Amino acid sequence: MFCIKCGKPAVAGNFCKQCFLEKEKMFELDNFTTNICPNCGKYEDGDVENQIRSRIKTKNKIKSCSVKTRSSGNRVLAKVTCNGIINPLKSSVSQDANIIVTVKKLKCENCIKLLGGYYEAILQIRGPNTDRILNKLKKLLPGIVIIDIENIKIGYNIKLSDKKIAATAIRRLREYFEINESYKLVGEKKGKRLYRNSYAIR
Repeated sequence: MFCIKCGKPAVAGNFCKQCFLEKEKMFELDNFTTNICPNCGKYEDGDVENQIRSRIKTKNKIKSCSVKTRSSGNRVLAKVTCNGIINPLKSSVSQDANIIVTVKKLKCENCIKLLGGYYEAILQIRGPNTDRILNKLKKLLPGIVIIDIENIKIGYNIKLSDKKIAATAIRRLREYFEINESYKLVGEKKGKRLYRNSYAIR
């Protein structure tokens, strides 16, 4: 059997390998738009390379994938190369795709809270071990969620923009210190009640 397009021996249906690969794609990938926070420099859905990889669509077996990017103004130009097998071919092949990622500037939710002084949790450090507790929390908490550290006569108040991260840190401290929790209603957003978590740590 010969390729109906070029006359060479057919290996996939009625096509030779070269003609088959000219009409069949190993994967599909479209241009897309993403947001980056102008304040902290973080992308909303992770770095661009990981966003590109997560958007690859395929029904074939991809063995490896490389992404090369370069910035041009508010765009990221990407060349994506995937290696794998396209059925019914049995040998590995490589295919490229070039896409454009448009990058828009948009403040992330955490920075909006930070710039506005809004906080979801407060850690109230009290008792004889205040400095020890503070040092442990600084190691447990990413700096970006810390709105403010207030030094008062009886200890410290740490305001955090993310109560989930606060809860995770508190779980790590429970085996070492006494902790009391309380919650306060601070408002509503889209009909949902918003609560602030308070933790007294001794």
